Amino acid sequence: MNLNTSSSKNHFLINDGEKNPTKIIKVLDQFNNFSTINQLEGHTEDINCLILYKKNYLASGSSDKTVKFLDISTYTCIKTLEGHECSVKCLTELKNGNLASGSSDDKIKIWDENFKCIFTLTEHTFWITCLLTLHNGWLVSGSQDSIIKVWNSDDSFACIHTLQEHTYVVTDVIQVTNYDVVSIGSDAQGTIIVWGFNQGFKNIKKWESGSNGYTLRSLSNDMLASTHTDGNIRLWNMLNYEFVTILKGHTGWVYELIQLNDESFASSSDEIILWEKTNDSKIYSEKQRIKAERCFNLLAI
Repeated sequence: MNLNTSSSKNHFLINDGEKNPTKIIKVLDQFNNFSTINQLEGHTEDINCLILYKKNYLASGSSDKTVKFLDISTYTCIKTLEGHECSVKCLTELKNGNLASGSSDDKIKIWDENFKCIFTLTEHTFWITCLLTLHNGWLVSGSQDSIIKVWNSDDSFACIHTLQEHTYVVTDVIQVTNYDVVSIGSDAQGTIIVWGFNQGFKNIKKWESGSNGYTLRSLSNDMLASTHTDGNIRLWNMLNYEFVTILKGHTGWVYELIQLNDESFASSSDEIILWEKTNDSKIYSEKQRIKAERCFNLLAI
């Protein structure tokens, strides 16, 4: 999920492996040295994904095969969705307010606003690793089968495009400002591909980023960030997709990255690092480190 947040957001939501193996969501106060002010429990196994849903709710997917919804004003669970046969790996809110969930049961489920499963999509042959809602409402899915599929979000949810340029797991897919769709793979070269949205999802650029890829996020000033298993973050110019710089600081797999405001972003691994712009608008430097252990998810609310 490509999540941009404003500087008015003062709480971080994280789930990390300190004491409990990623089953607990911690609420951190950004303006009080990121101290823990709440801990949210309920899932019985690892939490794999967190998103904001309808602005007022937190949706979490877990290896316990469920999706839980929490009211962020009270941090109370209002609904638990059951139906997947294996871990829930990814979530996205659709343009019409429905929710899509992807699982290691190789299926995508569509849930309506009454939390009823109305579609189950079964065309992938391996785990669903990432989901994206396009600006026109279509759904995009990436999988361990190395394939990306584009689904029409009308009453049929028919697969309208199948993209097969990756050779290994597709770990993330985002839509950037000019509507192009960008994907990254976990192959050793970290292959990144740009798909032309207005060109029938034609492969318009493909390159090797240098290390197994994990997430993609768009930043301000037309910058694209990719995270990698080598502990580094690579920045790319979204106007021409040329390499800009590499940010070194993490020592392990970089799991997540979110923009905080026009001047800074946060990344998570075995700890959270806050980065801010230098005088050069395209270069970032480390500002602060926050203790965390195996921080898989990072969200600002």
